[in-house]
Amino acid sequence: MSSRLEKTLSIQEEVKEIKQNKSEYNKEQQYILENEILVNDSEHIERKSREIYNELLSSPTREDGGRNALFGFYYQFLVAVDYLIDVAEGKWDFMAYEIHDDIVLCKDNAEEKIVRFVQVKTSKNYSLLHTSTGLSSRSKKTFGEGDTKQELRINDSWLDKLFINAELFKDRSEIKQEFQLVTNFTFYVPTPSRKEAQTKNINHYRSNTSFGEILINDDDPFYNNLRENVVDLKGEDYIYEDKTGMSIKQLLSRTNISERVDHLNSYQDGIAKRLGDMISRKMKTTGGATVLDEDINWLIGEMCSNCAQREDKLVLFVDQKKANELVYKLLQHSKKYSEAFNEIVGNKKFIDEAFERFALGINKEHPEAIKDLEEIMLSAKKMINNWIQNDGDILQIVSRFITGREELIDFHTKMHKNDREDTIFTLAVIFTLLKVVNEETRISLKYKTVLIKEVKDFLGKEYDVSLLKMDNHYTYDEMLDKLEDIIIKLHMESHEDLLAIMLNQPHRIIVDGLYDGFEERSFNKNSLEIISLSNSSKEDVLETKGPSMSIVNYKFLMIPWHVMNIQYARFKKRKEGFSEFQQRFTELWNKINEAGE
Repeated sequence: MSSRLEKTLSIQEEVKEIKQNKSEYNKEQQYILENEILVNDSEHIERKSREIYNELLSSPTREDGGRNALFGFYYQFLVAVDYLIDVAEGKWDFMAYEIHDDIVLCKDNAEEKIVRFVQVKTSKNYSLLHTSTGLSSRSKKTFGEGDTKQELRINDSWLDKLFINAELFKDRSEIKQEFQLVTNFTFYVPTPSRKEAQTKNINHYRSNTSFGEILINDDDPFYNNLRENVVDLKGEDYIYEDKTGMSIKQLLSRTNISERVDHLNSYQDGIAKRLGDMISRKMKTTGGATVLDEDINWLIGEMCSNCAQREDKLVLFVDQKKANELVYKLLQHSKKYSEAFNEIVGNKKFIDEAFERFALGINKEHPEAIKDLEEIMLSAKKMINNWIQNDGDILQIVSRFITGREELIDFHTKMHKNDREDTIFTLAVIFTLLKVVNEETRISLKYKTVLIKEVKDFLGKEYDVSLLKMDNHYTYDEMLDKLEDIIIKLHMESHEDLLAIMLNQPHRIIVDGLYDGFEERSFNKNSLEIISLSNSSKEDVLETKGPSMSIVNYKFLMIPWHVMNIQYARFKKRKEGFSEFQQRFTELWNKINEAGE
């Protein structure tokens, strides 16, 4: 690397800091280092841009309302991520963002029903006098005209806005309602004398983490403000007992104040550690996933992309399923920063072990063939590793192979270690043998769910091949039922993949497993199947075959892999020459694919 590049951009030091002293660079940073770019062509532009940027930063602004609001929204999302972890771990059933309050949490089980309303407040000051905030202070509004004109206090304090939510469950005594205020600053309450110090503080709100019925004295600083008569925005008397079914003291007794006075970076670091620890627990590893600020920002972006429109407004609703989907995506996004964790969750480690097991088996049964197959095995292994380096994951392939879709972390943690290893071994064998047919075999980047591979035949024509795992001694109808279920789910989740399948028909599917040959229906070499789904029905229901404008037909060429496996087993048992095996194996593959032409 040139000294000029190092001096100008200090890339190495910056990357080391970003990676938290990890040795890996991502592909963009590696490209910068190897090609020494972003200096000669952009140095002048960069210098000019820096001058303007520094000028903007050093000049006083007329008002900071927009920046303060941006900080407030970002901090609110950080709190939401904090609670997202709790949802993913089952502490809450769901979290709603910007519905009735900043954040609403719900837990509903046989033991108890809980709803927690959360408001998030931020300030550039580290400490504020409670009366200088809107915590319990109410503003005044003028109502009426002429002789009836009067100025009244309205229920617009922070606590009022929290407690008004209790109207939603006024007559639901079985639901425990909790109220929380989260701030990035601390409140202080002056205590003129030692006598008053016992009651003129708010420590009982800080320690009320169980949201239990804490004692609220008459001289409580918040109660003193909230006990006064108040009206709503329409000028009508607002009496809490009538509106919410609870007195002000009862509402206050279920209130917690969480003052997170650490700096923004410290709070982010704490969330990053929580996320990393949670991923490790879900994967049942001790390696630890490295989660950085950029991963948290990415996660916030994913949460925003999941917002739904409701009455011309956006709302975010996250249940445990959605929370685990986000965590799984975060795992894919963040694991590249930790080589040790990357190996533990199943990429390099499982792939190495699968191909080593494959090579040992060949060497034991047909040692003369290892020199011919070894290069092909290395090519197949390289193909998988290259795909993983482009944000792929061996667990994605396992999921697609078994279920036809990418499953969440829980799917893999529940899978026995031996089952996962056997599945990856089977995939290693299939990938290698397909490369025996054609070296151009590669894992597809076009599809997100069902498709796994693309194959190019000797005439240069590309066609797609998927893999479908079945148990041994499966029946033909069981295979069709599983395929139909996959297609129905794709209709609900991935129209992009379905369109690609439609444009590349018939779609070939390698069915792995031992087929029950005693069945009446023939499935010796291949079978062309058409699955028809209705576009007109609101529910995705399989339709009978027949002409209809509302029917979409998907054509599949079913390829029983056990037919190919028989030839591979014969090759090993008879210890025949590799060239002879390759020719026979390729001819069989082409014959099986004839129906697809």
